[in-house]
Amino acid sequence: MDGENTTGPIALNSHQEGTNNITVEGYIYLPSEESASVIHTLTFTVSDAMGEVDIDASDNSASIDTITASVRIPSLEGSSASTYAMVGTTVSVQANLTNIGNAMDDGIIVKGMYSSSPPNAGIVAFFSTGIGSTSKPTNEAVEIMLAPNQYTHLTMDLILPHDLMLNTRIVVSFEVIAGMNEEQQPYQLSYDALIIVDQQRKLSGELSEPSGLIHATGVGVPLFVNLSSTSSQTEMVMLQVDAPDDWQIVCNGVLVGDEGQNLSFEAGHLTPQLTDVPCTLHRMAGPLEEKVSFSVTSIDGQITWEDAQVFTFAERANDDVSMNIEVIAGGMAGVLAFTLLLTVLLRKRNAAPIFEEDETKEFVPEITQAGPPVSNGPPVSQGTEGNVIETTTTMPTEVPHPPLPDGGLPAGWTMEQWKHYGDQYLNRLEGQA
Repeated sequence: MDGENTTGPIALNSHQEGTNNITVEGYIYLPSEESASVIHTLTFTVSDAMGEVDIDASDNSASIDTITASVRIPSLEGSSASTYAMVGTTVSVQANLTNIGNAMDDGIIVKGMYSSSPPNAGIVAFFSTGIGSTSKPTNEAVEIMLAPNQYTHLTMDLILPHDLMLNTRIVVSFEVIAGMNEEQQPYQLSYDALIIVDQQRKLSGELSEPSGLIHATGVGVPLFVNLSSTSSQTEMVMLQVDAPDDWQIVCNGVLVGDEGQNLSFEAGHLTPQLTDVPCTLHRMAGPLEEKVSFSVTSIDGQITWEDAQVFTFAERANDDVSMNIEVIAGGMAGVLAFTLLLTVLLRKRNAAPIFEEDETKEFVPEITQAGPPVSNGPPVSQGTEGNVIETTTTMPTEVPHPPLPDGGLPAGWTMEQWKHYGDQYLNRLEGQA
């Protein structure tokens, strides 16, 4: 009464005293879950507070019927105002739309939008109202319906391209027009979320240029695997090579097996991390031409790079030729060994006692030397091809030596040498005379 809540008696003046009218306002609070169009009857009754009897009680009460009105009020809430994302991944933004009124709202208009700075046309967006399974177009109004106290999820899924720049800002917006306020105007709600792209995982690589040559089997073929990481985190990767069974490849000085080879990179989003992996390819057997594939994959399998090259080898000499070469080499080694043995025998022969001449057959090589050696003596080991010494075992006898020249033994000679070759020396002197 008069804008104040009253619970006690209300005083009224008598008719003779003047004003005897007063206005009483009554309010009824209905639960929010009550449906629209429910009828409520309100009855107001007055009586004398002192217990006096009204002579005409027929007008001491009044009844009013009320109908619960249709209330349509939307509510739009999101879980977070900002989120963080990684290049090349999918990020989602979601908001909950609820009809908190008591009546069906079949004229709800929703719209999902996004924008990026700097702009990137490679971003792919999918907008969903949560009602139905199909994706709705972005930047276009979509009409949906919600029952009282029913809610739905408004979702924007964005596929971020691999060429998206770090620190790109993406704003996702939801707009809702629904319900009716006290001024008979629809409610207009909006929700904005910021996506900051501050992470990336990028690994690139290339193989050294192919030479186009035919390589010799058994000779290593050098090549390089050039890798670069611009990830915003440390990367642990695995280098693997797929080659024929009888081919082998060595990288960083280590044979690459089925388990691959571990490599690591520090964060390279500010300064790219580069590494050149030196490798050598060997063909032991198998096909002469084949493709060799290289792949680098992160330990968690999120990023990968791969490439391949074809290598061609020439077959090595066949087994027959190899055997002939081995036989020839073996024969030459045998001849050399025989020559060395003959030399040793000749040296021993020079130092041994002289056998009886009639039981020894000896072929003495022709000496072409013009005179006796000045310092080294006669070349006792020189001779022509076919020198053969055949001996029979007899008791040695002393053989007299040739007569010495007037000047005595020639310079560089020993008496043992003179015994055997002195005659030839004297004959040569006579021939010169």
